[in-house]
Parts: sequence; C-alpha cells; structure tokens
Amino acid sequence: MQFHPFHTLGTKKNIIVDGAAQENSVLVLSHWPASPTPDEWLRDTSVEIVLDCIDAGLVPGDVEYVSNNHFDEDGLFGIYALLDPEFALAHRERFVDVATAGDFGRYRERDSVRANFALARLVGEVPDNPDYAEHAASVYEAVLPAVPRLIDDIGQFEELWRDEDRFLEASEQWLDQGLIRIDEDEAHDLAVVQIPEDLPAQAYSQFAAETLGPLHQMAIYSRTDRARVLFQQGRNYWFRYRYETWVKFVSERHPLRVNLQPLCGELNELERDGTLWVYDGSSNITPVMRPVDGKASSLDLETVVTRLCRSLEEGEVDWNPYTVASSGHA
Repeated sequence: MQFHPFHTLGTKKNIIVDGAAQENSVLVLSHWPASPTPDEWLRDTSVEIVLDCIDAGLVPGDVEYVSNNHFDEDGLFGIYALLDPEFALAHRERFVDVATAGDFGRYRERDSVRANFALARLVGEVPDNPDYAEHAASVYEAVLPAVPRLIDDIGQFEELWRDEDRFLEASEQWLDQGLIRIDEDEAHDLAVVQIPEDLPAQAYSQFAAETLGPLHQMAIYSRTDRARVLFQQGRNYWFRYRYETWVKFVSERHPLRVNLQPLCGELNELERDGTLWVYDGSSNITPVMRPVDGKASSLDLETVVTRLCRSLEEGEVDWNPYTVASSGHA
C-alpha cells in the first residue's frame, strides 16, 4: 500500500484515514463526524480504528492507496500504520499516544508530545501552497518517512522540540505551584482556568500549526477531562470547546455543543466600554468565544461564568457529531 494525494485519487480504489470519503473509497477509518465508519469500529482516535482493523484482519488486501483530505498527527500515524502495519502494531501505545496528544492535547509519555512538537517544525519547513489540498499532500509526502525515527529515536530531533518542551514543562510547574488554577464544574462539564496577568504569550503548536498563549494548552488538557474550558487572565477571557466534542468521541460522552451567539449578545449588552464578544460557531473544530481582538472585558469572572453556565444549560444544541450530515471541513 502507498500514500496518494487525496485530490488526485480519481477512480483509484482507496482507503481514507481520519477524513472524508471519496466516491471510490473502499474503506473509511475515521472518527470524524459524518464518517461512514461503522459504529462498532469507532474509537477516540482514527489511529486506534486503523490498528484495531489491522488486528482484526478487516483491511482489504487488494487496495493500493491510502489517503486523507487534511493533515494532522492522527491522520499521519493512521496512514503510516497501513503502510507498515508490523511497525505500527509493535509501537501501538506510542502511535495512539502521539495521536491523542495531537488531537486532544492529552498524553501519557513525554516523548509523544515531543514527537508532536518536532512534527510541527517539520511541517513548517514545507513550502506554503495556497491550494490546501496540494499543500496537505506535500506535507504528508515530506513527513511520512520521518515517522519511524520520531518513534524510535526522538532524541535526534531535540533541536526541533526543545523550546516547546521547555514551555510545556514551565506551564506544568506553574500548575504544580498553584500559580495557575483550574476549577472544575462537573455539572456543566466546565473547567475555569485562572492565569496570572504577568505571563506573556509564547508560541506553541496545535494541530501541527503554531499558535500563541500564556501557557501551553497541553498542560491544562492533560489535567482536566472537562470538555468546555474558560480561560481567564486578568480581564481577558476566552472560552473553548475542546476537540472531543467535535468528533465521534466514544470513551466518554460529553454534553453536546450549544450555540453561544445569544450569549455573546448578552455579554455585549453588559459591557460598559463597547467591548464586543464573538463566537467562531459550533461547526468549527475547536471554536472560541472571546472579545474581538482579545480586548479586555469590563466584566468580572463571576458574571462571565454565571452567564456562561446558564447558556450551557439552556442554549440550543447546534452541533451533534453523531448525527450531523456533513463535517463542513476539508
């Protein structure tokens, strides 16, 4: 079996990992919403689906091509598992841990997150292409050969992962020292994360791309199972639905996403200085609600949390990954 770019598969019979089916897809092994993967095969990550199907002998031997319509760690390691099943099964736990860290920001082994950090740098070295399909294919072709080395000897990539690993280590120490606080509200599946005002934003990777924040998100996501997270730093707020609520997550059923546009309207009316709250929309993979341009709010934390909890209780569900007809994403 070999990797083939998604956008040029044409009439070739194929297996899709972690993405959308094509007309000639013989098998789709994906936790994505709207995926035709049978319910009995579903697992939290697509890598787990692939590995279990290999184990069960369910992968057809007459299909030459495997592909995906987007790039991320789960897709990469799932595809590689079909290219080299023996290696993947021998390193099953690490494959799953790398994919879990990439998708959900949770990990068991530190080398798994280091593989994610190194991958983000490797992906950044691939020349940009405004055509996403072409760019995703180029990224897969560039980094697939690196998978065995990322698993067997992550130390050889230390120059790529060292800085981000230090940021994660610092974030975890801040949590251990109580400088960053996590308060959990199990009834609303909500975690409220309070961050000191003097922590500056730093770069870290998410879904193999760079983002900015005052702490590494993995430090939080590895310490709370709550799928709705409100971050507070002074009067700066940002709320995020975690990725677990976008895909067909099976190890735990989190409350479905509700529409937060009405809440934005409520908060806008309460603001005293014209600050405007906006929401990305529930079909976004990890949507955020926050004031425009990261502007400071005039509202205190209690007000924001109270209004948010009421919206989470009473709001209209507008994303259900188990019944949605289309993911709406590449």
